[in-house]
Amino acid sequence: MDKSEEYQEVVEQLVGMQLALHRYLLTILGDSDAASTVLQEANIVLLKKWADYTPGTNFVAWARSVAYMQALAYVRDRRRERLVFSEEVVRQLEQRAELNDDTSEDRLALRHCLAQLSKGSLELVQLRYRDGSTIDEMAGKMGKSSSSIKVALHRIRRGLLTCVQRQLADVRN
Repeated sequence: MDKSEEYQEVVEQLVGMQLALHRYLLTILGDSDAASTVLQEANIVLLKKWADYTPGTNFVAWARSVAYMQALAYVRDRRRERLVFSEEVVRQLEQRAELNDDTSEDRLALRHCLAQLSKGSLELVQLRYRDGSTIDEMAGKMGKSSSSIKVALHRIRRGLLTCVQRQLADVRN
C-alpha cells in the first residue's frame, strides 16, 4: 500500500469514528462545547501525525489516545476558569469511560440532548428527575403555577424525545 492509500485509510477511519470520539470526549470533559472544540483539535493532530499510525493496528485506540491528550491540554489551558474539571478528574472520567465503553446509544443521545437544553429547562428536568421533586414542590420553588410546570415539562419531554430520535437516526445512518 502506498502512502496516499494509507492516508486515505486513516481519513476514512477518522471520519467514521467522529461521533464515537465526540461521545468519548463528552464523557471525560462533561461539556458538549468543550468536547466539540477538543475533537476539532484532535482531528488536526491526527491528520498531521497520520504517518505515526501503523496500518493494521488498533486505530480506535490510537485516535482515542490523541483525543485524550488533547483533552488534558484543553483542561490545562483553561485551568483558571471556574467550571473546568481538574486534570485528575479528567483522568478518572477517562478511566470510567474506558469501563463504560458500551454505554447505550440511547443514553448518549439523551445526554447530548440534555446538554442542548436552556438553563431553565435543565433546572426543571433536574428538579423533577434528579431531585425527585413533585410538580407542586417545583411550582412553589419557582413561583409558578402547577399547571405551567406540567406544560413546561411536557414540552421539554417532547423536545427531548424528538432530539433523541434525531440523534439515533444520525448514528444509524
